[in-house]
Amino acid sequence: MTESNKKQRRRPIVVELKQKLNEMPVEERDDFADKCGTSFDNLRQIAYGWGGCSISLAQSIVTACDGEVELEDLIPELKKHPA
Repeated sequence: MTESNKKQRRRPIVVELKQKLNEMPVEERDDFADKCGTSFDNLRQIAYGWGGCSISLAQSIVTACDGEVELEDLIPELKKHPA
């Protein structure tokens, strides 16, 4: 694949979510995804920056992760920029 054909990530990688998903035992993945209100594959897309998520999904992920993942990490547009 040439450099010009590579897909660009839409968003930054969500490191904390990526680590949580990668360390999660396979048998817990579907239950965790259900708790978040989405599929495990969608969570991986979000974690690796290939897909975004709605505010309600982001809030569900933050809750399911017990605050280890921050809302601003999932939706970078919410981060405050210095004036």
